[in-house]
Formats: sequence, C-alpha cells, structure tokens
Amino acid sequence: MMLITRCIACKATFCANPDIVPSIRVRFVDGVPVADRNGSREPLCRSCFERRQELRAEQGLPREHLAPGAYEPAPEMPDG
Repeated sequence: MMLITRCIACKATFCANPDIVPSIRVRFVDGVPVADRNGSREPLCRSCFERRQELRAEQGLPREHLAPGAYEPAPEMPDG
C-alpha cells in the first residue's frame, strides 16, 4: 500500500507510507496552510522534511526522527 499525495510545503507530488509519513499540523486560512498545533496533519516530502531539520538545527532544536520506510510502500495487509 502506498500513499500518493502532495507536500503541504512545496506542493510536490510524492509517494509515502501513509502510516508513518512525516507531517506537520496546519489549519487553512483562505486556502493557505498556517502552522497550528491543533490543526490537521498534512504530509511533508523528503526534501521539505530535511529542510525542516536544517531549520531546527539552526534554532538549536533536536532533529526529528524519520521512521524507516516513511517514503516506501507500506507492507501489504494479509487478507481477512
């Protein structure tokens, strides 16, 4: 199983594991995403995730964990 989606930051189309793809929380104001801790989770592509890590490092914040396989297909579920 694979999620085909658009990055909330750069709008690039990418594929990911829907259960573990990195995301940020946003709310939409006039169709524009605005960071909001209570907003909906929206996916980040690998490039934007890495850029986010660079920005966090510049601010003295720790890197966020990238789950192995986040940008790979999810294992298929057994029938039943």
